Amino acid sequence: MKNPPEENKKIVGLLTIGQSPRVDVIPEIKPLLGEKAKIVEAGALDDLSSREITEIMSLTPKKAQEILITRLRNGQSVTLPRASVVSLLQKKIKQLEDKGVSVVGLLCTEEFSELKSQVTLLQPARIMADHTASLSPGSSILVVIPLAEQKESVLKKWSFLVGGLGAKKKSNFHQQNRLDYQLLVGVLNPYALPQSLPSALINQGHQANLIVLDCIGYSLNIWRELRQATGQPVLLPRLLLAQQILEKIRINMKKYQD
Repeated sequence: MKNPPEENKKIVGLLTIGQSPRVDVIPEIKPLLGEKAKIVEAGALDDLSSREITEIMSLTPKKAQEILITRLRNGQSVTLPRASVVSLLQKKIKQLEDKGVSVVGLLCTEEFSELKSQVTLLQPARIMADHTASLSPGSSILVVIPLAEQKESVLKKWSFLVGGLGAKKKSNFHQQNRLDYQLLVGVLNPYALPQSLPSALINQGHQANLIVLDCIGYSLNIWRELRQATGQPVLLPRLLLAQQILEKIRINMKKYQD
C-alpha cells in the first residue's frame, strides 16, 4: 500500500494546556492515526518565558479546586489555575486554524465549554462522557485523577458530563438534579508514577463498572496495567481522542492501494 502524498494528508492540530511538543503523548497517538494525518502541535504556554509560567503557577485559583496539571517541554509537570489558560488556548486555536488544520484535538481532559473554533474541536472529556451513556442506571464509575485537590472539581465536572452530555441531555449543569451513576474518585499522578499500581486504586477499580483515566498524561501502559489488575473496562483519553480524529478525517485510501 502506498502512502498518501503530503498534500493529500489531513492536517491535525493537537493542543496542550502546557508546552509542545508533548513527547509523552504524541508518539502513542501518531501510530494510531497512521499515514492519514499530518500532526501540528501547539501549547498554551509555548510563547511564555519561564518567569511568566512561574507567575501563572503562583496565581490563586478563583476556587481552590480549579487546578490543572500539565507538562512542559523540559519534562517538568506543573499545576495551573484553570482560568489562566483559557485565553491562551483560544489564541492557539486561532493559530492552528491559520495553519490549515481540519480538526483540533485538545490534549487535556478538562471541559472547556467556552472555547470556540472554526473547525471541529474534539475534547476528550466529552468523548469519554459519551462512552458512559450505555451504562445501566446505578452503575459505578471510578474517575482516576492526578491530584487529590482536584477531587471536588472533578466530581462537579463528571456530575455534569454523565448527567448531561453523556446522557445526550441539553440541560444546564445548575438545572441538572438527577445523576444515574455513582461516582468514585481515585488518585494516580501520571507524571510521578509509583513503581506499581497502588492497591487502594486497584480495590476501587474492582468496585466500579467503568474506570475513567481523567488526564491526557495517562499512557497506554497504565491503561493496560489497570485493565489487567481490575478486570474492568478502562477509558484512556488519548486513545479515544485518536479514534475520534480518525473518524473526522476519513479519507478514501483506495487510490493509494496497489
